[in-house]
Amino acid sequence: MYCQYLLYVKLLIKTNLVAQKYLFLVNAIAHGLCVVGIYLGRFERFNSWNFVTKPKQVMLITAQDLLDGGKLLSMAIAFCLIWLLSEFTKLVNYRLKLNNN
Repeated sequence: MYCQYLLYVKLLIKTNLVAQKYLFLVNAIAHGLCVVGIYLGRFERFNSWNFVTKPKQVMLITAQDLLDGGKLLSMAIAFCLIWLLSEFTKLVNYRLKLNNN
């Protein structure tokens, strides 16, 4: 799903539906949602069907985790790592594109 998001953002930029100045915000929101999803799946052991079968439990635990300082710190570290890896990937792709032209 994250790969689909990246392709969609690339399409929005190509067609000028999203201005470059909003791209940072769109990426930050997407990375943030990914980090919360990774956290819920890895540490709280939720699966995608839990959002349908136990929505109250998922929302309650998510809210509790977002208010817990230690858990929020681990999510912030994961966010930074994902952001850095994303930027590194963009840089590598840009360099490869320059070398091929």
